[in-house]
Amino acid sequence: MPPEEKRHLINIALEKDHIAQNKKCCELIRSLMTSDSNLDVCIEIISDIRNSVSTLIYETKNWVADRASQWDRSLFVTLTFRFEPNQNKVLGEFNTFKKLLSRDIYKNAFRRYGKEVEMASVIAGDSITNPHIHCHIRIPDRLETSEFKELITKYWRSGFADIRDCDENHSQITGYLLKNDSTAFHTRQCLDL
Repeated sequence: MPPEEKRHLINIALEKDHIAQNKKCCELIRSLMTSDSNLDVCIEIISDIRNSVSTLIYETKNWVADRASQWDRSLFVTLTFRFEPNQNKVLGEFNTFKKLLSRDIYKNAFRRYGKEVEMASVIAGDSITNPHIHCHIRIPDRLETSEFKELITKYWRSGFADIRDCDENHSQITGYLLKNDSTAFHTRQCLDL
């Protein structure tokens, strides 16, 4: 690939994605671009940034926020446990909850097509904080908010469900769900949409 084409691709990358948010990194790459021999290094740096955990979190937050902003009615739910479960127990209890909730709401569509309640969920907790689950859940069109809250309470049998109405600020909820801190308990599949 000729140097001019490499420079063009590097400039495109520096103007979009998560890379554009990091001013120091952009300055470093631009300073390296002055020499043709450094262009491959610049491309490698950009590739590393695109595949980094911080970029994946950034892109995931944007994707989830975009998806959730299309929900006209939603709830922010925190599910806690009466006991101190291990990671497998947390996953099992949550999957059972989601299955029971979806089966009750969608009935045959759940059985035939696997239709489920739309949600973004994260399992959080560490040695200090007991495991708990944060969920941003879309309220199905066929239900009133109060009915849906009752179903959540009915099917979360493992502890307490703190249910809050969401306002229009879905990006704050998404940011909280995907916060990057030391309380992360489960990282295998933190999103469930």
